[in-house]
Amino acid sequence: MSEVVDMHGKNIDVGTYVTYTKTGTNGEVLDTKIDDNGSWALMNRGELDKLWYNTQYLEVTINAKRKSQNTDKKLSTEELEEKIKNKYADVGMSEDACGGG
Repeated sequence: MSEVVDMHGKNIDVGTYVTYTKTGTNGEVLDTKIDDNGSWALMNRGELDKLWYNTQYLEVTINAKRKSQNTDKKLSTEELEEKIKNKYADVGMSEDACGGG
């Protein structure tokens, strides 16, 4: 059986992080397959978002964003509420906020 490779010839295995170069979508490879139409990688883009991508449009990458999210500390409910309040503290509203009409 042939190996599944990206557009640059780098091996794509389960657990590899890849980017779909046409849209910039990235994720972790959950499975690979080869059929009459080419080689494919099942990319996990989120809990409910898994799609098969033709590997000729994929590029093996290091997903620094996901790694940094895993090292972030967990916030308590109170800390999260305070963070949200601070983020929107400067938001103001007035009668002519949308300027239409």
